[in-house]
Amino acid sequence: MESPFKADILKGKVALVTGGGSGIGYEISLQLGKHGASVAIMGRRKYVIDTAVDALRSHGIPAIGIEGDVRKEDDAVTTMKSTFKHFGRLDILVNAEAGNFLAAAEDLSPNGFRTVIDIDSVGTFIMCREALKYLKRGGPGKDPSVGGKIINITALVHCPASWYQIC
Repeated sequence: MESPFKADILKGKVALVTGGGSGIGYEISLQLGKHGASVAIMGRRKYVIDTAVDALRSHGIPAIGIEGDVRKEDDAVTTMKSTFKHFGRLDILVNAEAGNFLAAAEDLSPNGFRTVIDIDSVGTFIMCREALKYLKRGGPGKDPSVGGKIINITALVHCPASWYQIC
């Protein structure tokens, strides 16, 4: 399917996608790159990140991968520094990380629920807070008062649907 957007609409922009190594996050990374952005992806599983970076590069997309956990402030700091050091700017943060357990609500433990909240809510907050320091800087030749963009995505799957319900 052809994109309705100009192929180079994001030329010169740098995007960081958490959870960018698989699923929705990977597809977002791919589409950002296909529209001209350089892409940094962050995730907890190094082999997933490495595979995704290789795939992005095979499409001619400048990409790097950073292993890290959005729940850890030190990982957020390292990810932002690495992205900025490699590309010289940060224009877009997409929080696409997700913590999901495929279980009915009554079968999900309180600890499992806390994990989902920690990844999807606390992790998103940590990444946004750290990214703002870089998004406000702008890049070479960019007015620092303009700032960047943050996109937060969540897709909580917590129960299986049957013929009479949609979860």
